[in-house]
Amino acid sequence: MTGPVCQQVIGPASAGRWLALFAGIVLSSCGAKQPISQQTSVVLTTTPLIENESLDAEREYMRTFAHDTGIGVRLIPNRESATDRLEVYRGYFREHSPEPDVLTLDFVWPGVLVDDLLDLNPWLGDLAKLPFPELIRNGTVHGRLVALPLVSYVGLLYYRSDLLAEYGFSHPPRSWAELERMAGRIQAGERRKGHSAFWGYVWQGDAYEGLTCNAMEWQGIEGGGRIIEQDGSVVVNNRVAEEAWERAARWVGSISPPSVVEYKEKDADNVFEVGNAAFLRTWSGWRTADTHTRGRVGATTLPRGGVIGGGGLGISRYSKHPREAAAFIRFFTGNPAESRVKLANGLPTMPSLQSGPVPSEGAHPPDHIQSMPANSFSRPSAVSGPNYDPVSRSYFLAVHSVLKREMTAAQALAALEKELSRIPGLRLPARRSIDPR
Repeated sequence: MTGPVCQQVIGPASAGRWLALFAGIVLSSCGAKQPISQQTSVVLTTTPLIENESLDAEREYMRTFAHDTGIGVRLIPNRESATDRLEVYRGYFREHSPEPDVLTLDFVWPGVLVDDLLDLNPWLGDLAKLPFPELIRNGTVHGRLVALPLVSYVGLLYYRSDLLAEYGFSHPPRSWAELERMAGRIQAGERRKGHSAFWGYVWQGDAYEGLTCNAMEWQGIEGGGRIIEQDGSVVVNNRVAEEAWERAARWVGSISPPSVVEYKEKDADNVFEVGNAAFLRTWSGWRTADTHTRGRVGATTLPRGGVIGGGGLGISRYSKHPREAAAFIRFFTGNPAESRVKLANGLPTMPSLQSGPVPSEGAHPPDHIQSMPANSFSRPSAVSGPNYDPVSRSYFLAVHSVLKREMTAAQALAALEKELSRIPGLRLPARRSIDPR
């Protein structure tokens, strides 16, 4: 090994999930084994999704990579906010900076940064074909694979298994209507016991990317469209989407607290964890540490499919060491033949790494889901390309206006359709497969 592993790592603990991959990964012969260069070093930009307690494990795996390949690794500090982090990346690219070589990319960034990232297909060979097709589609823009999945999550429904049993429910909800009914009954019963702060269902309703995920799950594969379809057509303004948005607005103040319209992940998680809710929508891998709910929580797929989150690794177009950068990516995303990659709080990115059957709609395993559910789907980031930010922002602001009763769903969807159709590259469909208003 020629280059030392720098231990200058900065990362917040607030959203830590991705780096659990480094702490749990089982390394094998998929990584490059012979030294590629004795004088180069790959510069890895760390994701901000870092658990402080995982840093030692990360450094150890960096040392292993350096030992096996002769490639030194230096970690560049990053920003806490995803928005700030994206702007830092854009700054690197504007300057055509040769560092960082390898970048950790949020699940919705490939289309935004596509012009500054290398096509990984020539560098990774068959490895680029192994992950789930939906994950590869998400990282592929204009036919170029610019982000190889590193870790993935999916939106799930967590529930109080003890309360379901107490109120006579033999299984968690399998439809949104069933969720409303069960949440309302449990909420009413708990409040009769004097638990006045108890709510049926908590989720992320603030005006941000998390609301885009929630709202896509409400209308999702029920037929309400996925905002932008693969051909670039805008599909939002229809009766299915209207009913889904109005249903969610009905939750606010009834089975969900009025303040849910200001909730992000931590807000909803905290309410559920301390025992003040029956159901929670959050990302796979969430686990309670509170004594109020420990041992009393189950997880199931959402009624009509969950949005995929997570991220991957990409190589800067301006890197002077793309070969070494590709070796790094192979090392951390390879597929061990003798054992599955243990992703800690994440889900396997490859079918061969699943620990069990793929959960289908209505599945309700006793603890947490360890395989990507079959009905999971991506946000329209790849097809929207550099325009994903305005697409998502327009979408979640429209949904938020309905949740706050500032507009009806019909009004908001009609305005949203017009706004999105004016974005370059997007259009209204020639023939609408969904019955419009």
